[in-house]
Amino acid sequence: MLRFILKLYTNTSIIAMRGELGRPTLKVLMYCKIIRYWLRILKIDENTIVYKCYKFQKNNIDLHRYDFWAKKVRALLQSYGFGEVWENQGVGNETVFLKLFKQRCIDIDMQCWTNDLSNSSRLATYCIFKKELILEQYLTCVDKPIFRIALCKFRTSSHLLKIEVGRWNNIPKKDRICDFCNLNVIEDEFHFLLVCPKFIDLRMKYIPSYYFNPPVIYKFKTILSSQNTSILRKLGRYIFLATKLREECYQN
Repeated sequence: MLRFILKLYTNTSIIAMRGELGRPTLKVLMYCKIIRYWLRILKIDENTIVYKCYKFQKNNIDLHRYDFWAKKVRALLQSYGFGEVWENQGVGNETVFLKLFKQRCIDIDMQCWTNDLSNSSRLATYCIFKKELILEQYLTCVDKPIFRIALCKFRTSSHLLKIEVGRWNNIPKKDRICDFCNLNVIEDEFHFLLVCPKFIDLRMKYIPSYYFNPPVIYKFKTILSSQNTSILRKLGRYIFLATKLREECYQN
């Protein structure tokens, strides 16, 4: 679904896609619904079948031969630091508690996303400029879809640069050399955006000279982290046109 929304290749990292959209996993919503339903059960008529089933599960929760729903609710609350809520079988202010529980789920989910990102060698470049699980501004301010998609593909390594294609084909990283210049360096996102002489005309037209004169990693991080609408729109245009020029050179 995320790949469809962002128009990315099927092998694009789910970690990067979630990062661009700033979305927590669906389990956050699922866990919140489970706890909300559990709180509802606690308040219903004790003579109903639902309540009697729950009471049976609670009273026999530690029987090893049964995998009760109530046992899973208890484990869920305990895993997120709310074991006392289970022991008390309820809370004072449900609205406040549910907001607190949801935020705890989101915080832990974000921490897991950060750990997954830092441990992904494939997303080493993405780690340079992406630090938080928030919606990226270019997705709302770059109004032309072709430029927005081009920028998204570039950021998430859903592209055909040698650094990525070489990974697909098990080519050693040191051999993923740019075909469009004689610098004898790896064709990665940094080289394509700020260095390769092949795209100097487009670069001078759409990217402020500060970023590529001289090109350094800090400036690469800065431009891809920019919140400036004008810069983001020009960046998307540059990536789209440079990618198109690159494809035309291969075809010829």
